[in-house]
Amino acid sequence: AGVFTAAQKTERRRAALRAEIVDRLLPIVEDLLDGEDSYLALKVEQIIERAGIARSTFYRYFEDKNDLLAALAEPALAELGARGIGPWTQSPDATRADIAAAVHETFDVFHKHAGLLNALAEVSAYDPTVKAKFRAGWDAARDQGTRYIEHGQKAGYFRADLHPRETAGWFTWMAERGMYQLL
Repeated sequence: AGVFTAAQKTERRRAALRAEIVDRLLPIVEDLLDGEDSYLALKVEQIIERAGIARSTFYRYFEDKNDLLAALAEPALAELGARGIGPWTQSPDATRADIAAAVHETFDVFHKHAGLLNALAEVSAYDPTVKAKFRAGWDAARDQGTRYIEHGQKAGYFRADLHPRETAGWFTWMAERGMYQLL
């Protein structure tokens, strides 16, 4: 255990460098998206110029702009999943203020990444890799909601005849569309 081949070490180093570049590019791309009407209008040249990286470096780690978007989706969706789950973690005795605070935190995280999430929705219409990333992020939220509803049914504070997966899916996509429209 712990012994890696030269190829495995190279691949791990490459993955670590790619992750560093993704972390560096995420706020840059989100900032650039604030000034664009669509992700299609954003040019690779704008991204690399703002980031101060060479074109060859960009293309060493990303096949194209959509591959970059798929990579940027991971940390943004992970943050949304980690910090945006408040409504699904409320106890049955939560107050209106508790629920409002949880929804507000979800909205804040969505707002922070709104441009990127909009780009994901835009590009997912024609790019299967981006579509899979976008869908996986929302599927994870739905799955978490499903577990919350199932737990509530076992504990007796949700109706037994409620369909957990369908209900969680409905709330998840309603929240996504609603936040998209608000922003």
